[in-house]
Parts: sequence; structure tokens; C-alpha cells
Amino acid sequence: MTDIPVRELSRPDRAALEPHFLTLGPEDRRLRFGVPLNDDALRAYVARIDFERDVVFGVSDDGLHLIGAAHVARGDGHAELGVSVLPGQRGRGIGGALLARAHLRARNWGVRALFMHCLTENGAMMHLARKQEMLKRQFAAMETALSRSQAQGNWLSGQLAALNNG
Repeated sequence: MTDIPVRELSRPDRAALEPHFLTLGPEDRRLRFGVPLNDDALRAYVARIDFERDVVFGVSDDGLHLIGAAHVARGDGHAELGVSVLPGQRGRGIGGALLARAHLRARNWGVRALFMHCLTENGAMMHLARKQEMLKRQFAAMETALSRSQAQGNWLSGQLAALNNG
């Protein structure tokens, strides 16, 4: 799999988000948001995104059109993730790349729980949810290894200090 460039979107990118969501068909909208949304509801959703509190990541095609987006809405001690990838772009790892970037940002915020609410028939999101669980285990393993490495470094520093003082 090639690296997929994921960039953080900002307020000026709101104009690219709206057509991205409006391109989604009725079933994709229902799967992404959990309920069917009309165009006006999607426009209102995009207008309400708080770029100061939340984060939105995007993947663009060669023509710089937004083909995938992830909105991480921050709450008190948790965050909620919503991901959308345009139909013709699915199966290329875009959703996974967005998930990985969103998961890393949530960790950097100190968020311990990243929720992805999705309908059970949304196979793509269920697959991403399983990937998220694997990411959580990988981060926990890395934190454990780092903690052990730091403990060993502290022990070694103590031993060297004792030799220097002895």
C-alpha cells in the first residue's frame, strides 16, 4: 500500500467539505450519519463544524478535489469520529489512512476513547472499527515498551552513577 497523504483541514477548507458530502448518495449519507440527510441538513452540518475545538482531515485526488474526510469531534475526555470516502475511491486505504491520522490526533489530545458510531450494516466502518481496536492494542504495546525502555534507562543511569560515586 502506498502512503496516502492526509492533511488537516481548516476553516477555508469548509468550501471543499460541502461538495464532498453533497456528492454522497442517499444510502451513503445514511450510513455516514446514521440517518438520511438532505442537502440542507448536510450544509448545516458543515457550517457547524468547530475548527477550533474539533479537527477535520482530508484526502484529495490529483485535481485537489476532496475524496475522503474524517471529522473528529472532541468531547469531555472522549472524541467521536466520522469518516466518508467517495464511492469511486473506496478500497484504496483512504478510510484507514484517515482513521490512523484521527487516532493519532486523539491520542495527542490525551483522549482515551475514540468512538465511531455506525450502523451495523456499514461493513466498511465496521472494518475500520476493528482496525481502530488493533491500533489501540499497538499503541498500548508501544507505550509498554517505551515505559520498560525508560525504566531500564533509569536503572542503567543509577548503576552508572553508583559506579562514579563508588
